[in-house]
Amino acid sequence: MVAPAGSADRRLPATVDGLFRGPCDPVVLAVGDDGHLGVFGALLDWRLAGRLARHVSRNPPSLTAPLLVPGSALLPAARFVFFLRSTPLEHAVATLSGLCLPRPGLCPDEFGWAENDVAAAFGDMAVVLFSVVPS
Repeated sequence: MVAPAGSADRRLPATVDGLFRGPCDPVVLAVGDDGHLGVFGALLDWRLAGRLARHVSRNPPSLTAPLLVPGSALLPAARFVFFLRSTPLEHAVATLSGLCLPRPGLCPDEFGWAENDVAAAFGDMAVVLFSVVPS
């Protein structure tokens, strides 16, 4: 079952299992200024044997140009979009809307965005909200 935007009581964990329980397209991942993936991205990267980190290291995203990467048969996601962690929410929403990406899944904590702001910004777009799993 996919958690709709703003549904805090039905949040899915930021894990591979959570992604299988709430498939989305694309999976939106955060990249720090140092080029490192956030916790959720690193977990998915581990599942893909470092494929995501290699893409990011070859073509790092910038504030004006996110990185779009094809998905993998190992995960239920057709695409991954990487934004810098410092990307404003409004810019990410405009970019995803402009690319006609139907059901973005993201972990607001990785960007420092409030879940209520994310739900309001995406409006009726189906958004899967993941919560960061404590380590």
